[in-house]
Amino acid sequence: MENSKRDQLKIKIWIKGHIDRDWSGWFSRLKTRHTEEGSSILYGTLEDQAALFGCLLRIRDLGLVILKIDARLKEVN
Repeated sequence: MENSKRDQLKIKIWIKGHIDRDWSGWFSRLKTRHTEEGSSILYGTLEDQAALFGCLLRIRDLGLVILKIDARLKEVN
């Protein structure tokens, strides 16, 4: 019996400082939101862990500081 369901990752990454919202294109399908505390949140859904690691590499390459990461599996039909 074939299983047509696949898992995606629902992601939130807190970044130190306000990053330019135009940079969201650098992070796959993640969107950017600024907090009143002076940080930024990248959030959205990624295809798999490889896509997450790609985003983390871009964050590193840009010299951004990660404050927190929340990644949860999201079942997709």
